[in-house]
Amino acid sequence: MSSTRECGEVTANGVSALLDCKALEDLVLRHNGPGLQRNFISYVASQMPLLRKLSLDICDATEGDFDIPNYGDRYFLSTLKIARCKSQRCAFNFPVPTSGVRRRSVHVETLVLTWNSKDLIRTVVKERL
Repeated sequence: MSSTRECGEVTANGVSALLDCKALEDLVLRHNGPGLQRNFISYVASQMPLLRKLSLDICDATEGDFDIPNYGDRYFLSTLKIARCKSQRCAFNFPVPTSGVRRRSVHVETLVLTWNSKDLIRTVVKERL
């Protein structure tokens, strides 16, 4: 996505607007709000034939998790990153009239799945807080 207009279209129409971009190889969808279906990974891999890397946040899953595709259902996807976040209280205590306490999402750890010609390799990377 190169222009504000295109990004606005994605925001207005949801992530389905991205499915017209068949040549994407690397897709990062982070902190978009809980709207991604459980089968999103397999679905997007089937719709984007050149997709090799996909990064998501678990907090964007409508059901709280994503299905991990098996070897055959991953198409050409070789790297999948799923960040797990938690709400953290802001270190600065600025007065906020509506809520009183500021909270922000921070990444706790990221599950990195890598498929090679034989295996699925799972790695958990702890994030700096």
